[in-house]
Amino acid sequence: MDRRVRKSREAIKKALLIMLKREELQQISVKTLTEIADVNRKTFYNHFFDIYSVLDAIEGDITHVILTRMAGYDYTDLSKNPTPFLKEITEELNANEDFNHLFIHPRLSNRILSRIKRTLKDELTTFYRNRYQKDPTAFSFALSFVISGALDTYQEWFHSDRSISLETLTENISSLIAGGIRSTL
Repeated sequence: MDRRVRKSREAIKKALLIMLKREELQQISVKTLTEIADVNRKTFYNHFFDIYSVLDAIEGDITHVILTRMAGYDYTDLSKNPTPFLKEITEELNANEDFNHLFIHPRLSNRILSRIKRTLKDELTTFYRNRYQKDPTAFSFALSFVISGALDTYQEWFHSDRSISLETLTENISSLIAGGIRSTL
C-alpha cells in the first residue's frame, strides 16, 4: 500500500478513535471526522464507505494483531499452556490504548469481542479440525466456551475495580483453559 494512502487511512482511523472517547458512534459525522483527520471528504470516501467501515477497519487491525501473535505459537502447546499467548495479549491491551478503549467502550465492546471470538474460533477450528473429528459439535461448543469465557472475563476485569492484577487474572484464566481443554479433549 502506498505510504500516502496508508497515512490517510491511519489518520482517519485515529480521528475516529479520538472522537469515540467523546461521542457515540451514531453522533459522529464524516464532516467532523475528516476535519479532525485533516483530510478532505473525497479522500475519506476513497478509503471508506462510511463511519462503520472505518470501525470495521480498526477492528480488523486489532484482530490482525491477535492472529499475528497467535501465529508465533504451536497451537498444540497453546492448548496445554495458554499463558504465554495470553500474556502477549494482555501486553497488547496494556500497550495499545486504542484497543483498550474499544475493549471497554460500553456500546462497541460487544461488537469487537464478537469479531475477535469469531476470528479466534475460525482459526483454532481450522487447526484442530483433523485432530478432533470424533465429535466436531462438542469440540465447537468447547472452543466457544473457552474463547468466550476468557474474553468475557477480561472485559469484566476492565469494568471492575481491578482489585487483582491483569497478570494474576491471566494466570487464572490460563489455568482454567488448560484444565478445561485437558478434561474435554
